[in-house]
Amino acid sequence: MLIHCTAGKDRTGVAVALLLEAGGAEREAVVADYTRSQAELAGPWAERMLEGVRAAGLPVLPEIEQLAVSTPASAIEAALAEVDARGGAAAYLRSGGLSDDELAQLRARLREESGA
Repeated sequence: MLIHCTAGKDRTGVAVALLLEAGGAEREAVVADYTRSQAELAGPWAERMLEGVRAAGLPVLPEIEQLAVSTPASAIEAALAEVDARGGAAAYLRSGGLSDDELAQLRARLREESGA
């Protein structure tokens, strides 16, 4: 499976985090994977994002800048806590149509790729 996006932090970052969690990855590994996107967010991409914030008439406060152009562990941890409150990643994905067979295939594939 290929999931592609510009930065890998918002929709893609959350989608991958859900798949990893549902596949049985440890939370620490999921958070580490998400935060690795930070290295790709500097330079022209970050400037375009901040210009979009300014164009919307918003001040670029440190908190807004952090959310717009970084991948803090706290962001994905908060998102996953919300998913946990709704039964966890597997239940969330099932509610969107993922079958038990597909979930089993995901888990098997992740273990296969990791050599476990």
